[in-house]
Amino acid sequence: MRIRVTALLLCLAAGIVRQAPAQRADLTRALEGAPRLSRFPVTDRQTKAIFESGNLKISPELRLLVEQSASKGLSTTAKGLGIPLEGRMVSVELVAENNTDALRSRVRAAGGRVVAEYNNVVFADVPPSAIESLGARQDVSQIRPQSTYQTRGQSERAAPGGTLAEGVIASKVADLHRRGITGKGVKIGLLDFGFAKYDEVMQAGRVPRPAAQNAFGQQSFDGMGIHGTACAEIIHAMAPDAEIYLALSAPHTGGMIQAAQWLETQGVQIISASVGGHLDPHNGTGLLDQFVDEMSQKTGILWVVAAGNEGSSHWMGTTADRDGDGLIDITGSPNPQFLGIQAGGKQIDVQIVWDSWGANPLEPSTTEDVDACLFKPANGKIESVGCSTLPQQGAGSAPRERIVADVEPGGVYLLALKATHITRAAKIHVVVEGAMRIEPMVKGGSIGSPASSHTALAVGAVDVRNDNLEAYSSNGPTDDERLKPEVSAPDATSTPLYSNGRFHGTSAATPHTAGFAALVKQMNPRIGRERLEQAIEQAVRPKGDPVPNYAFGYGHIDGSKVGSGDGPGGAVNVSDSGMVQLPAAFGGPTPVAVLEKLRQVGSSGPFEVKVVTGKPTYQVGDGIRIGMRTAEDCFYVLLHRDANGHYTPVSPRGAEENRLRAGEKYVLPTDGTVIRVRPPAGREQFILICSKRETPLSGGRAAEIAVSTVTYEVIQ
Repeated sequence: MRIRVTALLLCLAAGIVRQAPAQRADLTRALEGAPRLSRFPVTDRQTKAIFESGNLKISPELRLLVEQSASKGLSTTAKGLGIPLEGRMVSVELVAENNTDALRSRVRAAGGRVVAEYNNVVFADVPPSAIESLGARQDVSQIRPQSTYQTRGQSERAAPGGTLAEGVIASKVADLHRRGITGKGVKIGLLDFGFAKYDEVMQAGRVPRPAAQNAFGQQSFDGMGIHGTACAEIIHAMAPDAEIYLALSAPHTGGMIQAAQWLETQGVQIISASVGGHLDPHNGTGLLDQFVDEMSQKTGILWVVAAGNEGSSHWMGTTADRDGDGLIDITGSPNPQFLGIQAGGKQIDVQIVWDSWGANPLEPSTTEDVDACLFKPANGKIESVGCSTLPQQGAGSAPRERIVADVEPGGVYLLALKATHITRAAKIHVVVEGAMRIEPMVKGGSIGSPASSHTALAVGAVDVRNDNLEAYSSNGPTDDERLKPEVSAPDATSTPLYSNGRFHGTSAATPHTAGFAALVKQMNPRIGRERLEQAIEQAVRPKGDPVPNYAFGYGHIDGSKVGSGDGPGGAVNVSDSGMVQLPAAFGGPTPVAVLEKLRQVGSSGPFEVKVVTGKPTYQVGDGIRIGMRTAEDCFYVLLHRDANGHYTPVSPRGAEENRLRAGEKYVLPTDGTVIRVRPPAGREQFILICSKRETPLSGGRAAEIAVSTVTYEVIQ
């Protein structure tokens, strides 16, 4: 029954290094004792002249590379600028004005090689001498270095001993194996940067003979080490009868796209990628993120991707300079002019990215200019170690800076960010690869690409020995406020491949989840990518509220939650919160994972809807009333989500009773009764979902659905 009222109620690595308290104190003291920086290092005249001259379609990094490599050497110059090389070739992205046919031919004529292509971008390895001529072509709008990526595990040195049973036990899949659920008939593509010792491990029976393998951009299948082999061990332990396809990729965008495109031709259903980087937008709009989304939607392949190991080496703030000293304020620092860094090894890679990509992140265009300098404090003074002062000057300019510096292991360094030309306070991320620790540290927002893509299933790391989230496991949300990671899985599992006998990092958690996905896929071979992802997100043991924690996702993968596939949940039957009965207009039984994703977007949709409660805080036993309003006539359902994540429909289920009229104001309950607030204490929500036509929520048509949420606290 509907009731009209006169008023509406008003009312969120690189290496894994443990941190000692003494080291933390050293870093804090260095920040507190650093002298005030009154003058930022000036770009030398030669470098400034390079920036101010030449073709602006060629990125500043590449212009520096061309000018300086003759005197400093190609590899030394490229290393300092963070530009990837393939032998004596520079790995670049060429953005075509129109079609790419003539551009590909020109790359080959210049002595280069085309690696891959996506949309209007050609990924190529070219001689340094060809950069200027390629950039001068009328059919090229931009030429820039490819983004680089890292694996998500620890340092790679071989050692004897170990077993892989821990992850299988922690994920509770042994019973599935006994029932014959072993991944049989499922094809998993493993994309990685190195498969050293694979033959040796295969002879020992710890990995299967690959169904197929291919190497891209590397002379040897060993690539950059044993990381991929360690991932294959875990996949085989989790899904011993799944077919594995090995794709050795170069560690940059073009190489990963090339490898993924080959895996697609092999018919894989799952891609496991324990790799990632932070040089692109953190909101899913970057080039690699868009590629992953397009491939997923076109082919039905599920990408399972490491969330990252930057939870303890990431800072996020804004580009604001509130005190007017010309430097970006490092919020949370005891000295807001500096971010403190303690080096974990002999090199650190400081990556700075801010949210000023322009209308099309694939062709960045920004004039919001940030510069960065790294200093070493000594005897009450600070001396410059290295700077990155790339000009952001409009078309072709990406909002990022990068400093790759040789450092003293354990040494303390200070990073300052200059607000060279800032007109608005944009979100800024700093990630330091190779850091033992940084201060201040911000875990939130430390998800990199391609884990930040919309369709990738991002995986966080839980220490198999104590079931605790790893301190370094990257946390969400993305910059557009999406939940990441979606699930978590074991790491620190025993393996004979690593020096300390254990495989740390979200790199290890990812293949556990990819193998788990193969088991779910075997149980229902016809299940599509979207439903497979939802099934995995349901088959977890919860580790707290996914939002606002953004740490474990929906929970830790759990084989005991996987049912026979015959029930209403499809391939997975979970606990009593696994499916929620909605009105027929919204598809009837609906997975909790679908509702969680809608809840996380907050208030959004094609038309305005609103749900409110009377107060922000209630005590158990209080009465509560709910107000609703919509700008368009619509079907609706109102859901209550308690502090434990259990959903209950509040609105009527009858076909004639689940409609709202545009502009009217509604209050529930409608019959004079009272809705009482019940335990448990914690954060609760009401979620109002509206659609102008009947729209099953599991059908993937989120753009047609308007959502509004209201959050309140329940106290005892």
